[in-house]
Amino acid sequence: MSKRLTMSFVATGLALVGLNTMAFGGGWSVATLDEWPTQVVANQPFTISYSLRQHGVRLLRNQFGRAIFEQPVQGALPLTFEVRPTHSEGHYTATITLPSAGQWQWQLHAFGQHAMPPITVHAGPPSAGQPFETPHSAALGRILFVAKGCSSCHRHEGLPGGYSEGPPLPNRTLTAEFLRQWLGDPKSLLPTTRMPNLGLQPGEIEALTAFLMSDQQS
Repeated sequence: MSKRLTMSFVATGLALVGLNTMAFGGGWSVATLDEWPTQVVANQPFTISYSLRQHGVRLLRNQFGRAIFEQPVQGALPLTFEVRPTHSEGHYTATITLPSAGQWQWQLHAFGQHAMPPITVHAGPPSAGQPFETPHSAALGRILFVAKGCSSCHRHEGLPGGYSEGPPLPNRTLTAEFLRQWLGDPKSLLPTTRMPNLGLQPGEIEALTAFLMSDQQS
């Protein structure tokens, strides 16, 4: 790794530290979904679960909340589901049943409001030998950038929201190798960073890396 690129990584990490330090005095949180639901069927229950961190860092306990779903159809009423804490610190779950197929907008209300990407609900289970279509890697990464809470702290030029004080994305000095290491264990590259280890699975790391790298190459 070149000295110039190494210094760029350190500068990016220090910017992350500065961002989190400035935000630490406020009262906001970041919700990180455990897994993005991809095979949701109408009238069949499914589970969402997530971690909740105050200021994106400290796990929050005992935050009873709601998951609110609605379809963008005139006259459609939102559906509200109770969210409960699990036995794991700062971890929450809800059982959801949506009555009809289509795109559903949704958000979590727990120590703030957390807008999530739309969920696709299918009319019935997949046919034998024809599983539900899943997003390709970069498209899934775009979904995960929001669902994992990245967009709560980092402004991305292709997505709404995020903090303008943070390092701009895409950052064309970053490599796929660095992104994989950073997403897998941020403190291994910058021990002073406030960004926590989100426990991302290898496939999620690859999807997020593909999303960020595709933007850099466009």
